[in-house]
Amino acid sequence: DDAIDAYRKALRVDPDFSDGRTSLAGLYESMGRDAEAVAALRGAIELGGGEDVALHLRLALALVRLARHEEAAEAFRDALRLRPEDAAALAGLGASLNAIGEHAEAADALEKAIRLDLSLGRGGRGSAAAFAGCALAYEKLGRVADAVTALQRAAELEPEGPEAAETHLSIGRQCEQLGRLDEAIAAYRKVVSLRPDHADAQLRLGRALASRGLLTEAIE
Repeated sequence: DDAIDAYRKALRVDPDFSDGRTSLAGLYESMGRDAEAVAALRGAIELGGGEDVALHLRLALALVRLARHEEAAEAFRDALRLRPEDAAALAGLGASLNAIGEHAEAADALEKAIRLDLSLGRGGRGSAAAFAGCALAYEKLGRVADAVTALQRAAELEPEGPEAAETHLSIGRQCEQLGRLDEAIAAYRKVVSLRPDHADAQLRLGRALASRGLLTEAIE
C-alpha cells in the first residue's frame, strides 16, 4: 500500500508519468486488483505505450480475469495489430471470442495459434488449451467430428493434469453424439481412471455399456 500511495502521489505531480502507471499496474496485478490494473494499463497505453505489445497483453489478461471478454478481445486484437504472429495473443483472442459466442472467428484465431505453435515445435499445455478451445468452437458450430479430433489432440498433449479428465469426458460425450459408442466407452473409462470419483463419467459409462449389452460391466 505504501508503494501504491507513492506512485499515486507521483502521478498527481506528473500525470504523464507513463512508467509510473505501468509500475502501478504491476502492483495492482500482483494484489489481484484487476479493475485498478486495467485503469492503470489503459493510462500507460494512452500516454505512449500504444506500441508496447506486452502492455496490450497485460490489459487483455486483466480483462479476462474480470470476465470482461469483449473488451479483452479488443485488447488482444490491439496486440495482434503490432505482432500478427503472436500465438499467445491469438489463443487468448480465440478464448475471449468463444466466451462471447463468436465461435467462427474464435476457431480461426485458435487454428492460427496452433499452426504457429506447431511450426515452432512447441506443444504442451498452451497448445492443449488451444485445441480444447477449437473443440468448443467446433461443437458450437455443429462440427462435432472436428471437435472430437481437436479434443483428442488436446488429450495427447496433456495426458494428465486438472483438465485431462474433462477433456476425455468431452470426447466421450461427443463420440456418443456421433454414434461412435466404443470410442465413447474408452473415453469414459479414461476419465474414471484419472478421476475414480467422477460421478458423471461413471453414470455415462454405465449407460454406454448397458446400451452395448454389457450389463454385467454396467452394473459393476
